[in-house]
Amino acid sequence: MMRERGAGGWGVWVVGVLLALGGAPACGDEGGAAGSSSASDTDSGVSVGSSGALTSGAGSSGPGTVDPSGVEPSGSGTGSVEPGTGEPSGTGTGTGEPSGTGTGTVDPSGVEPTGSWQPWADRVVWPEGERRAGGFGYTNSSPRRVDPGDGGEALVVVGAATDDDAQGEVVAWDVADGRERWRVRTRGEIFGSAVSVSRADGGVDVLMAGRDATLVRLDASTGAEVWAFDPEAEDEPGSWFNFYSPTVVGDVTGDGEPDIVVANGGDVMAEPFEPRGAGHLVLLSGASGEVVQRLRAPDGMETYMSTLLLEAGAGGEEPWVLFGTGGETFAGSLWRIPLAALVVGDAGAFEELVAPVTHKGIIAPPVLVDLDGSGVEDIIAPMYDGRVVALSGADGSSLWEVDVRGLGAEGWPELETMSSPALGRFGEERVLAVATTWSIGAFPAFTGGVRVVMDARTGSVLWWDVDDTGFAASPVAVSLGGGGRDAFVFVSTSPGPLAESTELLVLDGLAGPEIRVRWPGATLGTPWIGEGAAGELVMWRPVYGVDGVDDPAPGRSRWWVDVHRLGVEAPAWVAWPGYLGYGGAGRWTGP
Repeated sequence: MMRERGAGGWGVWVVGVLLALGGAPACGDEGGAAGSSSASDTDSGVSVGSSGALTSGAGSSGPGTVDPSGVEPSGSGTGSVEPGTGEPSGTGTGTGEPSGTGTGTVDPSGVEPTGSWQPWADRVVWPEGERRAGGFGYTNSSPRRVDPGDGGEALVVVGAATDDDAQGEVVAWDVADGRERWRVRTRGEIFGSAVSVSRADGGVDVLMAGRDATLVRLDASTGAEVWAFDPEAEDEPGSWFNFYSPTVVGDVTGDGEPDIVVANGGDVMAEPFEPRGAGHLVLLSGASGEVVQRLRAPDGMETYMSTLLLEAGAGGEEPWVLFGTGGETFAGSLWRIPLAALVVGDAGAFEELVAPVTHKGIIAPPVLVDLDGSGVEDIIAPMYDGRVVALSGADGSSLWEVDVRGLGAEGWPELETMSSPALGRFGEERVLAVATTWSIGAFPAFTGGVRVVMDARTGSVLWWDVDDTGFAASPVAVSLGGGGRDAFVFVSTSPGPLAESTELLVLDGLAGPEIRVRWPGATLGTPWIGEGAAGELVMWRPVYGVDGVDDPAPGRSRWWVDVHRLGVEAPAWVAWPGYLGYGGAGRWTGP
């Protein structure tokens, strides 16, 4: 997700923030969620509390959407939240059974948080991280594990912006021991996440995308440049803006290498509501990086959303490319186009899946999962206007829709998200759930954050939480206690160019608690969580801030990566290890 504000001040800071939130991204501060009761552990720095769980009950969904009218709040305990303030108010918690006919949209009004869970902090330790040196500047990139394909150790790769020459860099570390493997400078900031490309010789390269039409292909083993996109070599060089994390497709050009689909757009120099150039959907040669096709956004709007490939269905249908338009201040839609149509440049083949209802569009990429067992992947899309929409991958019809602004006693006039959802198996029944994060208010004046977990198949709200952090990275999901159940891990930072701390919230849908930890620095990219040395579960968290360590110019921002060793054995499979899941495909790979 990326920012569209002008240069200078904290407009620059936010630029691209929310690309990573997935980078984008997101930020968090030290405030606890409104409406939660907490007991702090002063030795560990961990606080454990309770806030909004909602039993989904037996509500029906069918092919339509859930209508949980009739959910009656009951009991006492945690509170609701005043719109736009993030401050707790009132009493009252809610349990209840959603009911309805499976048509219409979800109306979560009146659904209040409930639940009181016991700590399980003794199972997993969340220590401060071991720092891996970055440099002066900042990072909005989300770390990703990459197998270099040379028989060597797996890598974690992350991008950044440098503050001395308005350029960028890409750094790779060995997963096992954290040693830096290589470091490469780039023409512009890198805020995208590493996307792997397999070579014919068995090796692996990585694609890294960023600001001002920066897109490079690097050898994963050495960092050597294979090619770098040059907008000056293209027609209308001034019409090229930011590249977002690309999608690798098959060899559709016949050059012997997998080819690349990528979105380009987002004029960061334009002010809110100021007209800006249209975004484009681009097909590049994987071998050379040359433009094969470039289609203008069908509505002429900007684009900030990374593309995804909706795979062929059980009947062997052609795959589709998902493409999003609009932003914080301009309406836009979620579109799809057959990959075959893109290859031949058929601009009339775009199909609108979700239309705008306000002046906002879509920034965060959707996630893909077969919701009805048909063998065709379906789509769960977080719109920038506060809606979550589930769509049939077979025909594009609506499966369910939730307007998250309706949560709580009075709701919020505006909720916005630049963060892609995560998928995991939630609660005792291992419900396939989707976790989303939202900012209260309108960019950049955010007053708090909302986290929501929903049943992915029905849209029923299972849990929600409010706090005073304004930017949230995309969540991750991992099994911490076994039993085929996952915990959702949320990371958020409060607004401001020099945020002092990041809050981590861990939600175990079975045993319960929220575990809250605060660490120094701002985290705008989504952490990566998976197997480290000796099979231990580790989390790599991108950070930037001002700490004065070895700083010849106090006040300069610097970035780094913290490696948190969690003290437990890594599970054989991690449900959602980082931004957009495994490999950045946005695809559920579990049962």
